[in-house]
Amino acid sequence: MDKQSINQLVNIKTIGWTSLVIAGTLFIWLLFQTGATFLFDNAITSMNGGLEGENEIIDEMQNTTNKVKAILLLSLLFTGIVSFASFGLAKLKKWGLILFQAITIFLIIAVLSGLAFCFYYLTTKVQTFENPLKTSMKYYTMGYGIFMALFAWALTRVNIYLKRVSKKVEFI
Repeated sequence: MDKQSINQLVNIKTIGWTSLVIAGTLFIWLLFQTGATFLFDNAITSMNGGLEGENEIIDEMQNTTNKVKAILLLSLLFTGIVSFASFGLAKLKKWGLILFQAITIFLIIAVLSGLAFCFYYLTTKVQTFENPLKTSMKYYTMGYGIFMALFAWALTRVNIYLKRVSKKVEFI
């Protein structure tokens, strides 16, 4: 193997292991958050005493925790798939490369869609807010937007690199 091939393999493995560490850490954190949400939901159920429909506040809390549980479980599934794909990429498996690229393309589209929604919301809905709140929302959206745009740009660069290198490097 020449020096360029070794560098490409090291770069691919670094992308895979780094993604695995980040996604694995998020997976563990989401696992704890999901457990805490289930415990909180059980506490709400015991506060209600089995009388559904009697207390509007507790019913609203249960509806909210159900939505949070759904979001957390979907996030757990997504980070689990990313971890699995990252492990496959780190081990130079062809399925790992394909799954990693598909997941990152989906993530780029989701990030850019969220960014577009934030700017749409900022331009249409924030006009009704008071002036100090409007200003803080603009700064919040700008900060979030810059970070998410850089994140999408970095994921795009990783995908372009993996697509270019995958033609030169043999995956198992």
